[in-house]
Amino acid sequence: MIVLKIKYIYDKIKSILSATVLAINPIDSILDRLIPFDIERVVFLYLNYEFMERHIHTLITSREGIWYCTDKTSWILEKYKEYILTGQIPEMGTEEKFWMPGFGEFSDWADYCNSLFWLYHGNPAPYMEAYQRLLNCEMRSDKEEEESFSQEDGGVLQ
Repeated sequence: MIVLKIKYIYDKIKSILSATVLAINPIDSILDRLIPFDIERVVFLYLNYEFMERHIHTLITSREGIWYCTDKTSWILEKYKEYILTGQIPEMGTEEKFWMPGFGEFSDWADYCNSLFWLYHGNPAPYMEAYQRLLNCEMRSDKEEEESFSQEDGGVLQ
């Protein structure tokens, strides 16, 4: 809700400035310092949450089936929002957890979420690239099996 208020104030200030003769560019840089995150992405996320949710849900389901798909989709969207607001990239690790997808790194998922913005606005190229990258990612369970085979005991499971 606060983000929408900030966006409203930002739009009002910009419209007032553009209506005056004093169309000064330093105002934009001041506003960029006051709002230190990509407000357009945050607003897009909130206004088009279902659109993003459906795309992510469909991609996860195509690779992993329906089990815990809603948890995984919610986790991705929540972490994506945090990433936009703070710039912090969450660590997904190598082990499989039921609440996060079993494939792709967070940077792959952030690129995919960003590409949904472009897809929505009529540019499918970034979406197709990000989608294909996630489809080709290795499953975390496969990584765990490879690690267990590469132990010092010659690859023999105990």
